[in-house]
Amino acid sequence: GLATSALYSTAFEAVIRFLVIASAVVAVMFPRFSNLKAGDKTSAQRLYLEGNLYVLGAIVPVALVFILGGHFLFSNWLGRADLDSRSLVTITQAAAILSLGLVLNACAHIPQAFIQARGYPHWTAGLHVMELGAFLLYAPPIVKHYGVEGAACTWLIRSSISAILLYMMAARIRRDQNFS
Repeated sequence: GLATSALYSTAFEAVIRFLVIASAVVAVMFPRFSNLKAGDKTSAQRLYLEGNLYVLGAIVPVALVFILGGHFLFSNWLGRADLDSRSLVTITQAAAILSLGLVLNACAHIPQAFIQARGYPHWTAGLHVMELGAFLLYAPPIVKHYGVEGAACTWLIRSSISAILLYMMAARIRRDQNFS
């Protein structure tokens, strides 16, 4: 019901706000990726690695706060009086699962920026359309059966698939444009 949706929404909104970090890194990396000359392996590899390390270095500590300290965070933020113990466990578990998705989703910003900067935005657009179709098939039964934690898992699954495919696409472009 509505209370269950509020638990998921609260966890999701708390976690998703930190994607702004990845967006900030991408805002700097995109023009640099665009200006790479084909065959400049050293610069391409350095930029790609730097982008990934910056995002990981900023996002992993945030995810660890939610994973290791979610109970403390949510009980103090939302107040123990407003949450029963079951709801607190649910929101804490959902935030931990979503935090894993946050790391993957944030890291996927780098290959996505690379793909688009190198002239293949239609690849990422197509991927996102396919993801939506798949998500609409697998999400409802998972959410129905597993509730808030299941909803968090569906986002983790989507983030995982997206990250894997974006890294594969970027690897192909890096190979085709003689960057790796």
